[in-house]
Amino acid sequence: RRHEDRLVTKRGEKFALNRSDWTTLPNIKQMYEVIYDEMVDANVAVALDNPVFTDIDGKPEDHETKRFGLAQPIKITKPEWILFADESGFNTSQKKDGHVGGQKFVVERGTTPQLIASTTDHKFTLLPFTSASGEAVCCCIIFQGQGDVPATWRTGVDYTVTPILTEDGKEIDLELNFGEGKYYPGGPTCKYNGKVVACQAYTSESGGITGEILVKILTYFDSINLFPRVPGGPIPMLIVDGHQSCLVPVFVEYINGENNTWKVCLGVPYATSLWQVGDASEQNGMVKLEWYREKKELL
Repeated sequence: RRHEDRLVTKRGEKFALNRSDWTTLPNIKQMYEVIYDEMVDANVAVALDNPVFTDIDGKPEDHETKRFGLAQPIKITKPEWILFADESGFNTSQKKDGHVGGQKFVVERGTTPQLIASTTDHKFTLLPFTSASGEAVCCCIIFQGQGDVPATWRTGVDYTVTPILTEDGKEIDLELNFGEGKYYPGGPTCKYNGKVVACQAYTSESGGITGEILVKILTYFDSINLFPRVPGGPIPMLIVDGHQSCLVPVFVEYINGENNTWKVCLGVPYATSLWQVGDASEQNGMVKLEWYREKKELL
């Protein structure tokens, strides 16, 4: 009680033994040091003779009270060539959705508000690519399934738009409803490095990321020349968590190709909420709240 401003009692939390083995300061430190070395090798950063402290906006700062973070041994020169990707799992079912913003309803005492909910269980993964410059690069969606992605899955539905029906008024005219501002608007398009980057949609049996899908994504980036390669110039860099999909031979072979080399760094597989860009409440957590709200409005 004398130290209750600093000490509290809590129940213990159980987690896997290998997680405790991996989540250590030396491992995190080594991960950053290796990534920094690769950034310099990829010509997207330069090593500094003396580490420099910066403020929260990244500007050099000598005053101790205004410093933000640790002293930095490198200076990133081409942040737009550094990509981050963090996958998040979603489900069309509303059974396990939380209450958006702690929403409550006024009801008669002794009763419980009954909400209509979809129980259709269909999993998919959202894989956004963002850059170290803070820009959105590409939105990728991986549906649970096999084969090609159905057209109406790929385009999505804008429930605020009234669809154009066929002449008999019984069905939706698919051809007249495709496109921006229409009932089937398509996925979000990004503009990056002067290129229009279309939303990418794929399928996998589990609804999760695979090495083959990663190859297709990077192949698409290279096909639109999103990162023009020049001799001695920068190499595009991708930083992801230690997912096993990044270790399959087809992915390793592609990123080491002579004409499409990529620098790919795998972070430690645990404590991603501490280090991984995208695995933060501002991005990962917020999009799930928006997903709950969109499902409710669509229903």
